[in-house]
Amino acid sequence: MKRCGLVQVLAVNICLTGLFCTFTARPVQAALSEPPEYILESGFFDETLTADSAYNFFFICPILGNPYWEEYEAGIREADEWFGVNTEIIGPEELDEEKRFQCFREAVACRADGIFLAPFTEEAYAAEVSRISEEIPVTYMEGDIRSKASAFTPSVTVIGIDNYEAGFLLGQTAVNRLKSGRIGVLTGGTELENIRLRLQGILDAADQAEDIEIAAVLSSEASMELGMMQCEILLDQYQADAIIGTSATDVLAAARICKQRESGTLLFGFDRLDATVRYIEEGVVYGTIYQHPRLCGWLGVQSLVQEIQYKEASLGQRIDAGFELIQQGMLYE
Repeated sequence: MKRCGLVQVLAVNICLTGLFCTFTARPVQAALSEPPEYILESGFFDETLTADSAYNFFFICPILGNPYWEEYEAGIREADEWFGVNTEIIGPEELDEEKRFQCFREAVACRADGIFLAPFTEEAYAAEVSRISEEIPVTYMEGDIRSKASAFTPSVTVIGIDNYEAGFLLGQTAVNRLKSGRIGVLTGGTELENIRLRLQGILDAADQAEDIEIAAVLSSEASMELGMMQCEILLDQYQADAIIGTSATDVLAAARICKQRESGTLLFGFDRLDATVRYIEEGVVYGTIYQHPRLCGWLGVQSLVQEIQYKEASLGQRIDAGFELIQQGMLYE
């Protein structure tokens, strides 16, 4: 197999067709002696699976350096070590779908053995994925398990959660805790199908409550700085009594502002990052949906190895990685 010659570089820019994406790769490490507990407990660990070659995979990361995707990277690295493969991680350093699609095309040009990615919209990638899918296995991360319709060819594996149910549960939790008042929503951007479905679940939960009003839905564009500014608008202009974030960045941005102000605003969000846990411990954030990003990173690698080793038998899997609601007082149960 032709290689790109990038594996030993820790951080470089690659450009095959005019747009730059950052590449990160890990130094070669010793293989894990035992798989991590999280994959064993998940029920998804394939104990009979081995890679018969040092495959070269690519993960097209939505935003390099984002804490949520760094959790993904940790799972990817552990899976790489277990299976003896290498995953090269490329992507933009800020929200930019055009550059991310260019990174996908660069991975294809590098003749990757497999690619996994989390696109904003399936439609943007569908034609290219269909063209290469017989030669290069592709796994769609952060997909929605509820949706039966997909722009992707049926052979594409989808790993994700039921985003609508996750949003509905979080919205219902906020409604039950607030009882009456105004809820503001911070969203990283409704271009993403998973964010749209989470938002719809939140709105539907609020719509079922008589004394709850959605004050406003504002976009952070997955930016901490913009998220903090939008949080201040929700508090000052829209008089929000509670704020729900549809991503890790959103709830952390709101937590920074509300902690500074000592506003007592009820905060809810997605993801269990270290910073989110600290805010829950401090009583700043009330609850969050945990999506198991480290597990998803492992499953992305495992699914590609399965597709190569098992051929048709493993194509088109729909893997529900699950989620759980974590609230104050539940962290160490």
